[in-house]
Amino acid sequence: DEAHTDGRARWLGRAQVRGVRLRILANHGSACVKAANELAWSARKLAGVGVDVITPDWISAVEARAVNIDPAEDLLYTPLAHCELPEFRDLRLSFSNYHDAALRERVGRLATLLGAKVTGQFGRTNTHLVSETLGGPKCDKALELRKPVVSRSWLDACACAGQRLPEGPHTTTAVKVPRPADASRSARAGWGSLSGAVTMDALTPGGASRAALTTDAAADGAGA
Repeated sequence: DEAHTDGRARWLGRAQVRGVRLRILANHGSACVKAANELAWSARKLAGVGVDVITPDWISAVEARAVNIDPAEDLLYTPLAHCELPEFRDLRLSFSNYHDAALRERVGRLATLLGAKVTGQFGRTNTHLVSETLGGPKCDKALELRKPVVSRSWLDACACAGQRLPEGPHTTTAVKVPRPADASRSARAGWGSLSGAVTMDALTPGGASRAALTTDAAADGAGA
């Protein structure tokens, strides 16, 4: 209403005088995005101030890292308009080879925002395995069951597009390089010494065979 608009204008005027940069906190979802964008437009139009629309995910990251972070650094730091996608409701995702707890949490957060179910174990009821590299019992199980193994870039692309996209361009092909503790076992198994990024095509003619260089039972249970 008019009184509300006048009050907002006076507040934004004070913000302009003080030279502050506004940060508008909003949750994910189309309604929140619409409201935040309207407020951001008012701030730019009436006061000419810079505006960032941020999410609780951004605040958590700033607190964890104890530094100021550009909201453009991660798509979760600004509100996602498209959540709970119909195409994701029947998807059951599990994750593998994410030894960075923060990154693993981030991938799981995005998957649930999109509407997928996330499981700790991997089995026949799972539809996808999200992993940046191949290797370990979960990857072995996924390949055995002919389930897609994709990188987190697939989730990012779906979130940006607001719909489920084909997995093909995001299929994981890089093989996990053994850590030092596993190098001798890999050599005895006939893999020799590997370094850098390795692809399936580099190890097998035509990429037809699958290779699991290491197993990390402590991090990844294959599940039933």
